[in-house]
Amino acid sequence: MLIPDWRAQLAAADARQARARAEMSAGADDRARALAAGVDYHQELLGGGRGTRRTAVAQVAAELNLSVKSVDTALAKVNAGLPARSGLPGDLWEQVAAAELSDLPPLTRAQWEVLGHLVRGIALDAAWIDAPGELLAQEIEDVDTDVLPDSAVLAQACRSWSRTAALAVLEALTRGEQAALPTVEQAPLAADR
Repeated sequence: MLIPDWRAQLAAADARQARARAEMSAGADDRARALAAGVDYHQELLGGGRGTRRTAVAQVAAELNLSVKSVDTALAKVNAGLPARSGLPGDLWEQVAAAELSDLPPLTRAQWEVLGHLVRGIALDAAWIDAPGELLAQEIEDVDTDVLPDSAVLAQACRSWSRTAALAVLEALTRGEQAALPTVEQAPLAADR
């Protein structure tokens, strides 16, 4: 008579339960983020003034047939700092982005500020994944040269970035983390370009 390896079966069952718990936790985090986005949306519709947050919470709760307390709990969870949604373990993306940014040729603070202002006005979506540097360069070229005299230099810089570097730049700029970007005090001379 064969005796089944019950310890291996138990370990496999425990691992399956751990994966299920992790997936449920990730689902709860995603739900909390979605509820917070709904509250932000309703608050924006209300004009974002004083007292609109509570009204927005009540509207989301009523719309989804939830209690105000459950929406407040989700908001508290988001405000406490949920882990970023990423399929990568831990802070791997942050490390990759930091490495990519450190390898970029520096721009002046003014150039980063111009790019930051431009990026905050762009609706970034999945279309930007394939060629973010090229798309950013095109956005720069669309700006009137009277407004942005060194647009050709900025566009060229954006086109030189790898996909990962360009996405890291976009993320840093949308988060307002320009301090993470390599900066030089003044622009290189035309002969250096």
